[in-house]
Amino acid sequence: MAKKLGTTDRKPTHEEIAERARAIYAQNGGVPGHDLDNWLAAESQLRSERNVTADPRPVTQALVRTTTASARA
Repeated sequence: MAKKLGTTDRKPTHEEIAERARAIYAQNGGVPGHDLDNWLAAESQLRSERNVTADPRPVTQALVRTTTASARA
């Protein structure tokens, strides 16, 4: 299958994901408490736009850190 014109296989950078996550946060009315959801949605959108296959390990590690931090609170 041919790649779409203008797409790249480059993974999104931390800064690109953060910028998209902030935009998602604003689109959702700035509701707090959805940081991870916004981050994962941003990463997914950017990867999809670039036809990059996701690596499940960083997501799993982020979820473990979030879950562990929540359990301590």
